[in-house]
Amino acid sequence: MSTELTTSWVRRWERVRRRLPAINPVIMGHPLHALSTDLPAALIPTGFAFSLWGRVARQPELERAGYVNTAAGVALAIPTALFGIADYLQMDVDDPAQTTGLTHGLLNLAAVGVGIASLAGRNLKRPGSRRGLWLGGISTLGLLASAYLGGDLVYHRGWRVKPIEREEIEEHRVPDTVHAEDFVLRRVPVNSGQQRLPIR
Repeated sequence: MSTELTTSWVRRWERVRRRLPAINPVIMGHPLHALSTDLPAALIPTGFAFSLWGRVARQPELERAGYVNTAAGVALAIPTALFGIADYLQMDVDDPAQTTGLTHGLLNLAAVGVGIASLAGRNLKRPGSRRGLWLGGISTLGLLASAYLGGDLVYHRGWRVKPIEREEIEEHRVPDTVHAEDFVLRRVPVNSGQQRLPIR
């Protein structure tokens, strides 16, 4: 893809993004996406582990636990994904976190899709299957890779974290951070004389 085509696509996406409603899923100052990721990220791998253990030990009770954990993780991944999309839509197109965020989202989508496929043909009476086990393993690997990128977004890129650090730097003279240049802050600079956007 040429640079002009890429630039054209980026500009088109920015025009679409700016027309979308600004949704900021935060409760009591805490982003809901970050809060909600823990459950699916824990339940889907736990479901795979129980399913594998039950298959090896030939214990249907463990396979049943694996089925229940996987189903719960997949169900909870849906609102988590919606919160993540809302966060992603707030990123400027020139934000360095844009590509990482897109890859993170696509990996999550694929992992949850494979997780749903792993549940096909299974139920509490017949909780285990070889196909479901393999797909559960693939879903778990995809989820772990996506979780790594999510950690990169927060701890390296500073997404949803760096604005607070910048506020502390400006108002309390806290030393600057190592990766300060990796985050494009979406608010008006303090010295511009204009009103600043509220910290998310």
